Amino acid sequence: MHTLKSLKYLVFSAPVALIALFSSNSAHAQMEYMAEIMQPEYMTRDLVLFAEGLNLDDMQEVIVEGFFDDYEDDFQAGWSATQERLNAVAMELRDKPDATERDTLEPVLTALGDWVVDKRQLDDGLLENIKVILLPDQKTLWPAFSQRLYREKNIRRGRLSGESVDLFQITRDADLQSAAETAIAPQLEEYAIALDIAIRNRDSILRGNPKKLFDNILSGNNEKSPNLVDNAIKARVEVRNINDRYIELISENLSAVDGEDFRLRAL
Repeated sequence: MHTLKSLKYLVFSAPVALIALFSSNSAHAQMEYMAEIMQPEYMTRDLVLFAEGLNLDDMQEVIVEGFFDDYEDDFQAGWSATQERLNAVAMELRDKPDATERDTLEPVLTALGDWVVDKRQLDDGLLENIKVILLPDQKTLWPAFSQRLYREKNIRRGRLSGESVDLFQITRDADLQSAAETAIAPQLEEYAIALDIAIRNRDSILRGNPKKLFDNILSGNNEKSPNLVDNAIKARVEVRNINDRYIELISENLSAVDGEDFRLRAL
């Protein structure tokens, strides 16, 4: 079934089915990201990560928990409003059986595109609210915390062997002595910076531009350009290569026994 015709039918169904159809065609990687617009980026359970990573005191934890509650409420309200827009489009199109494919899809994709922008503002707003209540010494922790937060939420997107490895998790699992942890601290700091840049670059390529993606769907051009495919593969390989490189660098700075154990855990 042609994608546009399928979408014209699915506009009367759930947004989940709509996005699932996108995920089945050549825009799969981008729509994998688009599917996540139905879920909040941050959950209440993430509060522990913020509390530990930023050394929040008890009062700050209470305040941040309130931020999370407001964020989740705003997300639910925004997504519900988007679903209502989609339902309104479906009802209107039922009375227009002769509507063109573009007439059918344009309001649907516009509603989804608007929500992508709104959701990004909600995500950024939560982080900005938290940064405002930090003390000066906590603000110095933010860059490293931001790397950790993004890493732990997005490392799983790997598809290549070795792309989803998190050497910080490997380090925790290895249960190294404090002296060994101190010895590899410089390499881990370098790794965090390099991996953060590589993962964000990979995700930016795979996520693409939602508006451009929707415009391509409306025009019937669903195929990825060769450059996009090539760049996505290169970005994934770069993430994997960084992991491989720092597996060796970290292992070399540990004792023979710890180094071999670290290498085996990471591979």
